[in-house]
Amino acid sequence: MNIFGTFAYGNIIKTFIPGIFIVFGMFLIIDSVNFWTVDKYLLIEYGSKNPILAVALMIPVAIFSGILCNSFCFSWFTPKFIGKEYLEKNSEFEEYRKSLSGEIVSHYANVLSIPDNLKDNFNKYTDINSLLLVRKDLSALQYLRESYWYYLEFQVNSIVAVAIIALGSTSHVLLRYNADLMSGGAVFPYLFMVGLFAILIIKLFWKAAKMNYKRHQEKTFSYLLGAYHVCKDGNK
Repeated sequence: MNIFGTFAYGNIIKTFIPGIFIVFGMFLIIDSVNFWTVDKYLLIEYGSKNPILAVALMIPVAIFSGILCNSFCFSWFTPKFIGKEYLEKNSEFEEYRKSLSGEIVSHYANVLSIPDNLKDNFNKYTDINSLLLVRKDLSALQYLRESYWYYLEFQVNSIVAVAIIALGSTSHVLLRYNADLMSGGAVFPYLFMVGLFAILIIKLFWKAAKMNYKRHQEKTFSYLLGAYHVCKDGNK
């Protein structure tokens, strides 16, 4: 793993920026609980008294939060919601992709002279993208990832971040109102703006994420086919 690659453009977009917003949202939620239990905004007071230390602590926490959110979205949120909907709406392409992928695997099983008793395992466990990596232009592959997949992960991570900020902001406003620190006339406009902001951003990112997921699947497979050259001796 390239630790310094964490700060590459694509990784900053998809993890660090959402991580900052996640930390801010959790900050609001935790301080709302603090205000509810001890009538004090402990984190706000600590941050105002130690601004340099607060910023220094926020950077690694934001990185960790972004990676944690990205792991959650990659392993559960994206396949559960975006991936599942994609499969339902693009079954024709998926059948085409699976059939052609099977043909590619079978071809290389013959080229590599895989024994008959191992062909089933070869077909089951061979990753075509990795097998054909030597035939790919890595800069073009990175371009595909940064053009579609990195933005997809940024959008999905941002959906989680916006939801956390909306929850923290709502709890913050309601608790201040409950403590008579905010007038009733100001509560509705604040909550309306928070809700409107959250709904618009989530709907925008949700639509863009689904489009990016579809385009990434199609263009990546097309690029895979471009890397797959077959001639009669099976060496290209």
